[in-house]
Parts: sequence; structure tokens; C-alpha cells
Amino acid sequence: MSDNLPVAWAPDREEFQLSSTLDPKRTLQVIDEATQLSLHVGQTIRATDLVAHTVEVADPKTGELTKALRIIIVGDDGESYASVSKGVLSSLRRIVSQLGPPAEWPEGGLALKIVQKPAKIGHLLTVVPA
Repeated sequence: MSDNLPVAWAPDREEFQLSSTLDPKRTLQVIDEATQLSLHVGQTIRATDLVAHTVEVADPKTGELTKALRIIIVGDDGESYASVSKGVLSSLRRIVSQLGPPAEWPEGGLALKIVQKPAKIGHLLTVVPA
């Protein structure tokens, strides 16, 4: 499996299974047009789908590249919001494990509030059901 392909949500695994509820053209559009989730702290997004794909992220201190999952929340308004935050990944795994995958969410999506919490160093970006 290529590291650059979008993947479906599999909260019970460290690895994500290849597939998507979006058609391939829409999936590419979501990936290419996503805005930073961190720009929407305090806002609520009605999420209808999730996409994840692997990216390389540079360590701010050493410049060393490491692989990370870029998580994209697709909103009911057609907008998409991306983050590589471990807090977002962790919170979405908990949400999906309790409420099911996006295909099982209520008609019109699941309301998620974007929250920034204090952490040992800086802040942690996360999402919570609204």
C-alpha cells in the first residue's frame, strides 16, 4: 500500500485500511483544498466524513523528517479541515470507537467542536462532540 493514498477510518488499528466513503475525485479535492483545523478553534463543524493520509513532517528542532497521519474532517458545508495533531487523531479515535464511523453518524453529520487545551509544552488541538 502506498503511503500517499487516502484511507478509511479504522480506530481499532494503528494502521488504516485503504478505502474511502468518498469517490476518488472528491477525496483528492478534500485533500488538496483542506484548511488548517487550528484556524477554527472554538468553532463547531458538522462532520460528515473523515479522510487520513500519510505525510512527512519536519521536527522543528532537528529538521528530521518523520511520518505522520494528516487527518481531514469533511464538513456538511463541503469544506475540509486538516490537522496532523496527535490530539486530533486521539480524540477522533475515541469518538469513532464510541459513536461509530462516519457512515453511521446521524443524517447531516456529527457536530464536533474544535478545542485547544493546555499541554506540558504549548497547546494540544483536539475535537469533542458538541
